[in-house]
Amino acid sequence: MNITIRFTFKRRIDTPPQGSLPFGFTQLRLVDETFEVLDDNFSVNIDNENINNFSKAIDSKFTKTLKIAGTQKAIDFFKEYYEVRYEGESDYNFLFNSRTGEHCTIYVDSIEVMRGVALLTGITKKNNIVIFELQVINDVKDLLNEFKNLYIDELDEFNYTWNFTNVRNLLHTIIDDTFIGICMADGACVSQKFINSENTVRTAIDMSKIPIAGNVKRLMDKAFEKIGVEYQSEFFSNSQIFSDLWLCNNKEENLGIWGDADKVLLDYAFLDLQMRDKITYQKTDTVYDIDGQNYTVYINKSDRNISYWNILWEFTHYYQDTRYELGGVNVITSESLEFDNYINYPPQTTHIYLAGGCKYRINLLIEKFSQINQSNLWQFWRGHVIFKFTDLATNNVEKINYYNNENFVDINNYLDLNISFEKEIEHNTILDIYIQEDLAVFSYGYPNFLDVEIQTLISKINIEIKK
Repeated sequence: MNITIRFTFKRRIDTPPQGSLPFGFTQLRLVDETFEVLDDNFSVNIDNENINNFSKAIDSKFTKTLKIAGTQKAIDFFKEYYEVRYEGESDYNFLFNSRTGEHCTIYVDSIEVMRGVALLTGITKKNNIVIFELQVINDVKDLLNEFKNLYIDELDEFNYTWNFTNVRNLLHTIIDDTFIGICMADGACVSQKFINSENTVRTAIDMSKIPIAGNVKRLMDKAFEKIGVEYQSEFFSNSQIFSDLWLCNNKEENLGIWGDADKVLLDYAFLDLQMRDKITYQKTDTVYDIDGQNYTVYINKSDRNISYWNILWEFTHYYQDTRYELGGVNVITSESLEFDNYINYPPQTTHIYLAGGCKYRINLLIEKFSQINQSNLWQFWRGHVIFKFTDLATNNVEKINYYNNENFVDINNYLDLNISFEKEIEHNTILDIYIQEDLAVFSYGYPNFLDVEIQTLISKINIEIKK
C-alpha cells in the first residue's frame, strides 16, 4: 500500500524593487508538493457524535494521523510553510506553529481517498531521521480553509482602477456598496499647516495613506457565493448592525494607488518667458579667475519663484505687474486638485504639494536661458536653480542648488540646463522652484550689494514630477 499526501494551496508573494526597477510587484503562487507517507495502512477516525443515521457521517469530522520522513525537500517545505525552526546542533529541539493548517489530499495507491487540512502536531528524531507528524482533518465543513485562501480581488470583477482620482473620489462615494475611503486627522493621512507666505491654513491629504474600508457583509456575501455555500443566519441576513460594519486596512500601509509602474503626476511647460526687474545682488566670498583676472560672484538676494501664480500676478515696486511676460503655458499632465491649483488657470497657490511616504523623480529642462546686460557691470554669468522642500510636519526646510556648471559663460552666450534627481519625501511637503542668475563681477572696488536692472529670456521651462 503506497500512501502519499499532496499539499495544494496559494501564497501571495510580495517582491521588493530589484535591480533597475523602482517598484515591486505582487503575484499569486500555487504551492503543489507531494510527499511519501511512512504509514503502511490507512484508517480514519470518525467523530459521529449526535449522528443517528450513519449516512449523515459526511457532515461529521474525519481525522487521520500521518508521518512524513524528514528529507531535505520536506525539511525545506515545513520550514517555509509551518514556521519550523531548529534549536541546537546536537539535541535537535524543534519549534513550529501548531496552528498552521494547509490544504491537502491523501492518496492510497494513486486513488484519492480524503481531502482535508493538515496540522503539524509533532517533530521527532529516530535513527538520525527527522519525522514530521501530521493530523489531517477532513474539510467537508471547514469554511475557514475555504476562506483563508480567498483574496478580495478574487471575489468579484470590481472593474475599479486604483488611480489618484478614483481613490480621492472614495472620500465621498461608496463604490459598488463595498468600498469607501476614510480620512483620519492623524497627521499622516490628513494634516493642516499654516503657510506663512500665503497667510492661510492649508489642508494636505496624503492619498497614499488614506485607509480603504470594505463593507464586511458585502465581502462576506461575495465570499460565501465564491465557495458555493449558503448561510442561514438572522444576524448575517438581516442585522442592521452587521450591514453597517466596515473594516479598514492598515492605514500605515502605502496603498500604491498609482500602480506598480512609474506615474507622471505633473508635467507642464512655460513658453517664451521674459523676466525683468531691478534686483539686489549680494556679494559672496567666492572668487573666480577668468582669463587671469579675479571676478567676485554675486547672487540674487531674494529667490525668484517661477510659479504660474508669480508669473501672472506678482507685483514689484520697479516694474509693478509687468515683471514677467509669458508666451504660453502647456499643461500636459496634472493628476490632482493640488496640482490643478498650481498650474491651471486661475492658479491658487505658489507651491507644489507632494504627498509623504513616496519617492519622486523631478526633471527640469531649461532651453535657451539668456541675459541682456543693461548696465555693463558684469561680463560673465551662470544659471542657478533652487529646489526648496518644506516639510509640513516638522517645518524643516531643505534647499538643493543646481548650476549649469561651475564655469561662468560670456554674457552673449545662452545656456541649456537639464536637471534630474530623485527625492524621497517622508511627510507631506511643499516644493518651490526658483530660477535665477549668478553674476561674475570684476572684483575691483565693488560693494557688498549691487542694485542691478536685469532682463532674462528663456525659450522653454519644462517641469515633470514622477512618483
